[in-house]
Amino acid sequence: MKEINAGVIPVVEGDSKRLVGVVTDRDIAIRVVADGKDADCCISEVMSSGNIATASPTDDVDRVMETMSREQVRRIPI
Repeated sequence: MKEINAGVIPVVEGDSKRLVGVVTDRDIAIRVVADGKDADCCISEVMSSGNIATASPTDDVDRVMETMSREQVRRIPI
């Protein structure tokens, strides 16, 4: 994340590339650093997962903004 200056990284499953979660810099700060976990822990322990809100490249900006507002997120996978 530091190397590419990214605040969020999608987590995908194997060859299918199915989105299974996202990990953010905040996830790492709260679920690793603040909890005193070792940096060698699995990403699955710190990522956000479950029903991840997404958007399509063809969605209009208003729809995406509504989704982000409803889900209370600042980033959304496309």
